[in-house]
Amino acid sequence: MTTCPSCGSETADGVTCVVCGAEPAVAGEHHDSHGQFDPEGAAPVDSRDLVGATAADASTGASAGPTAAGTSDPHASEPGAMPPGSAAPPPPNPNPNPGAAMVWPAVPPPDPEAIVITEESRNWGMIAHLSALVAAGLGGLGFLGPLVVWLVRKDRDRYVAHHAVEALNFNLSIMLYAVLAVLLAFTIVLIPVSILMGLVGVPLWFIASIVAAVKAQRGEGFRYPLTIRLVKE
Repeated sequence: MTTCPSCGSETADGVTCVVCGAEPAVAGEHHDSHGQFDPEGAAPVDSRDLVGATAADASTGASAGPTAAGTSDPHASEPGAMPPGSAAPPPPNPNPNPGAAMVWPAVPPPDPEAIVITEESRNWGMIAHLSALVAAGLGGLGFLGPLVVWLVRKDRDRYVAHHAVEALNFNLSIMLYAVLAVLLAFTIVLIPVSILMGLVGVPLWFIASIVAAVKAQRGEGFRYPLTIRLVKE
């Protein structure tokens, strides 16, 4: 026999109470005086306390709801924030109007230091080379013609200054080679070398001067071979 946990009347084991209709108690479980199940056998639990606790939890959850929602996502309150898992927006179009042609930046102005070649510049450049042949024929000092042209035009025309300096350095180099050939002629052993320098140097000087004059008239630059560049542009 067992005691009904609800009304306290005697009833058979495992049989519903005939007085209050309560279900029989299961072995190992504990019920308090109000019939509430207490699995740990702890202090009695009043059903009224459970109702009050449930109402208190509901009110606490309602008041804490906005705070919890506000702290669940730190970016939710930021303006323009994207929801988690969404794709990034596409990059901006460099050409907002696809139907219109692209506008490219303007071409910068030409370099003010650039050489402007005029007809006068080409004529003076040619004179700088041919004057060496004239000066050499008159007094044997071919560098005097290019030197005069360079002194007159060096500050007014960079193109003429280039050709005049080239002709001046080439003719100064030829004069130095000629002096060296004369000195070598005083030695019996080096006389053939002196003669060879004269046979090669004179035609080279004449042909190079003509080619340089033609290049200058065409508006092109020219560099003499075997030249010691004593004067800088």
